[in-house]
Amino acid sequence: MEVHGANGYLVQQFLAENTNRRTDRFGGSLTRRLRFAVEVVEAVAAEVGAERVGLRISPDNPENEIAEEDPQGTYRTLVGTLAPLGLAYLHVIERGDYPALADLRRRRPGTLIANFNGPQPTTREAGEKVLADLADLFSYGRLFIANPDLPSRFAADAPLAPIREDLIYGGGAEGYTDYPALTAAPLG
Repeated sequence: MEVHGANGYLVQQFLAENTNRRTDRFGGSLTRRLRFAVEVVEAVAAEVGAERVGLRISPDNPENEIAEEDPQGTYRTLVGTLAPLGLAYLHVIERGDYPALADLRRRRPGTLIANFNGPQPTTREAGEKVLADLADLFSYGRLFIANPDLPSRFAADAPLAPIREDLIYGGGAEGYTDYPALTAAPLG
């Protein structure tokens, strides 16, 4: 089970100074801002076992108006605090100026899943480089939506379907579930 602490959603809102304006035990200092994320992960791990739980984070990601003053300090502390649990994996989405993958790789003694959230989808070659240098696995988002058979296309060195950015997450099947699978590998 993956706890989604990325992309400006609830867990990241507790971590970020600009969205966490609480004055109770969940706001203010770094320790207090981390409390919600830590307690959520601990609760999920208690239910299903830490070896079946991962955490997804996106340090320094400005989506949904998140502004983190010290992403390096925040996420180093979060990863260190959660290390004793022995989670199945850490899923790091890198976006922004903080080189989160390289920094947190040195602090994560287990499986690390990498992802880049940039203006262009990550290419196969870029994903393979990250696998060679930093991560154990690489995840693809929009590229996978547009290519539901992405592993087969990569294996066959087949062309990729273009992403219809204006339709992704639009609330319907068009642009989200209507991309066709490759029917046959191109002859070459």
